[in-house]
This record gives sequence, C-alpha cells and structure tokens, in this order.
Amino acid sequence: MANTARLPWRELWNRLPLDNLPLGYLALKGWSAVFGESEFALRALSALCYAAAAVLAGLAAGRIAGAAAGIGAALLMASSDRLGLEHAATVRSYALLAFIAALALWQTVRLIDDASRVSRVRLALLCLTHLAGAFTHPTYVLLAASYSLGGLLAAPRQRLAAAAPLAAIAVYLALWAPVLIATVRLGTTRWMQAPSPHDLYNAGALIWGLRPAIVVAILAAGVIAVRRAALARLFSNPAARWVAFSTATAWALPVALSVWKPVFEASRTPLMLLPATCVAIAAVLARGSRVALAAGVLVCAAAATYRIGARPHVDPAPSRATIAALLSRTACGDVVIAPGVSATTAEYYFRRLGAPPCVQLVAFPRDAYDVFADWPGRLGNPAIRSRLEREADSVARGAAAGRRAIWLIGLSTWETREATAIVESALQQVAECGDPEPARGAFIDSVRRCRPR
Repeated sequence: MANTARLPWRELWNRLPLDNLPLGYLALKGWSAVFGESEFALRALSALCYAAAAVLAGLAAGRIAGAAAGIGAALLMASSDRLGLEHAATVRSYALLAFIAALALWQTVRLIDDASRVSRVRLALLCLTHLAGAFTHPTYVLLAASYSLGGLLAAPRQRLAAAAPLAAIAVYLALWAPVLIATVRLGTTRWMQAPSPHDLYNAGALIWGLRPAIVVAILAAGVIAVRRAALARLFSNPAARWVAFSTATAWALPVALSVWKPVFEASRTPLMLLPATCVAIAAVLARGSRVALAAGVLVCAAAATYRIGARPHVDPAPSRATIAALLSRTACGDVVIAPGVSATTAEYYFRRLGAPPCVQLVAFPRDAYDVFADWPGRLGNPAIRSRLEREADSVARGAAAGRRAIWLIGLSTWETREATAIVESALQQVAECGDPEPARGAFIDSVRRCRPR
C-alpha cells in the first residue's frame, strides 16, 4: 500500500479498481505525510487502529454487561495474536476496518441502550461510520447489513438503529457502484474460493488458537447451561440481544454469500468480525460467572504470550536486508529487474535505502493492471501473453544495451511467478546468467546476476 498511497491523486484514483480500499489509502497517505513512510511509521497506523478497536470493544461490552465484561472484551481482542496482532503489525487496511467495525458496534449499543436520547446527530454519525467502513473495504457492506438485520430482529422498537447502516449502504452503492463494477470485471479476487469446512475451522482457530478457542467455547456452553436466569436478564436488554444477533449474522452472511461469490477469506474476514465476537463472548461469560470470564481471558492471554515468546526473533521475510545486500553489489549503470509483485517490495526499499539514481529499477510488467487484475486469466489470453513477451524482450534488450550487470529478482512461490520465467526467457537471448542465489523477502526468493553478451 505504501507505494500506491504516495502516488499523485489522479494516479491513485485510477488504481482504485485494482485495490478497492479508498479510505485505507487516504488514511495512509495522510499519515505518511505527517509521520513519514518508514516501516515503523507505516505499521504504527495499523497498531493504533487495532488498539482503539480493543478499547471500543471494551466500552461496548461494559455498556451491556458491566465493567468486568468490558475489560474481558478488550483483553480478548488483545490476546488475538495470530489474527488481530498480526494485522496490527501489517501495512494494510484490515486493522482500520476492525476499528471502524468496533466504532459502529459501540455507537449502536449506545443508541439502542439509550433510546430516549436518540438524535439526528447520533444517527448521522453512525451512518457516516458505516459509510467509512464500506469505503475501507467493500466486504464491510456485509457487516453493515448484519448490524441492520440484528437491529430489526433484536430491537424492533429502535428501528433507526437498523436504518442507519442501510442508509450508508445505499449511499455507498449510489456513489461507488461504477468502481465496484470495474473491480468485479477486472477479476482481482478470482483467486478466492468458497470456504470449505476446513477453512471455517481455521478461521475460528486463528482467533486465539485452537485449544484456547475450545476452552472459551466450553466455558460459554457451561454458562449457557447453568446460568440461564442470569443470561435471561442479560438478553432482556435490547442492546445485548442486538450484539448476539448481529454477531451470528455477521459470521453467517459472508460464508453464505461465498457459495455464490467468494468473499470470505479465513485469514482476513474474521478480523472485521472480531470486535462483535469478543463483546458477545465477554458479555455471556461475565453475566454467567466472572470466574469463567477470568479463566477464558487468562487462557487466551497466556497462549498468546507463549506463542509470541516462542517465535524466533528474526524477520521471516528480511526484505530490507535482501535489497540492501543487492544494492551493495551493484554499480552505476546496472539494471535491476523486478518481475510481478516483487516490484512492490523492490520499489519501496529502493526508495527507503536511497538507491543511487544511476542504478535503474525496472518493473515487469510495467502496467500494474497486468500484475494485479486477474494475472492467471490475463496470462492465459494468447494476445495478452504475446504482448507481455514482447514487453519482456524490450526490457531485456534495454537492460543489455548498457553493457552493465543485470540483476533479476526471482519469484517462484507466489502468484505472478510466471513473470520471472518470461523475463528469464527474454534475457537468455541477450545475456549470460548465473545460477539463482537464494534470497528472502516479501515476494522475493532469489537473485540472479546476468552479463550482456
């Protein structure tokens, strides 16, 4: 996202159909303008958003089930290392999406819980929050629909709580339908598949880990079986009923829709659902037994702490070190060719490391639409493949014309890996290339040095 966010506004607008996250790019563009685009600064935005999401989840749970539930919900969010904390350290818009989902959750709980103080301003703010969510990621529309359906089922007297997300969806579709249609036509998500039972299992296990999730489920089941009277009092509150209905619907809706058009991705979609899930679980456990709540939180927190401590304290994809080592071997006039998605990593670190202007970085293909708009489908089109091969020939001849070293970044285990093979084939006509040298980085697994003939 860092490379796209720094584009001029017109180029950024033209790129949105490829990665339909306008508010994410807007937030990152503004953030990096103030704090810079170092790795720490870029990741800090996601970390801040996720921390705020945990606080808002705690406030929502505290509103419907007391202070213990609020603390429990926030700690459950903080204990999701494989899902929540992973995305909190990633320069993508998913942590921002979790924050907006938590903000809408808290606003709606307040609106339903204090129906006597409903105002146009509060409704307008809730509508704007849902609109912001849709502009952060298109799948947020499903969460907004779930919040609306939950309001209709759980709090029919507070219909305005159900109307606000519907109004946001209507405004979003009215404003953004052309871009959505363009995104669908480009086929940028054709790699996704309908979730299998194994995918759903993985999604649930990813939140806190399999064993802690089983412990939490057993505790919740025990509370439901033993403390029915306490839960009946909890769900006499329309806000608590709304959270329960909305959470169940928010999980079911994307899975059901994925049978027709895959939208559920096990490692990403649950993050948007995490605030409501934590609030629902914390409220049930707190009203049933504070001991059960404390036990559930302790197990999840302990498991997360152990996993984090047991991980090797090394970067699994040391892109910075890899590009720095490559630049240390280059000389003025050298050309570095970055095929497929490896170009995004190379471009960022060339800029961050202050690569000499006389060392040229060439992305192949040059057009981002060739890389990100249904690469397998485009590569299978004979006309497009022929054009890409001609472009690769042009890139190889241009690199060889300088009579300096040519460095080819290799990518063999990710989509667009075929771009490496296309460039290698073109280089064989104009240069002598050595064996690939192993390398590690985001979308990088080798470097090869070539000498023009």
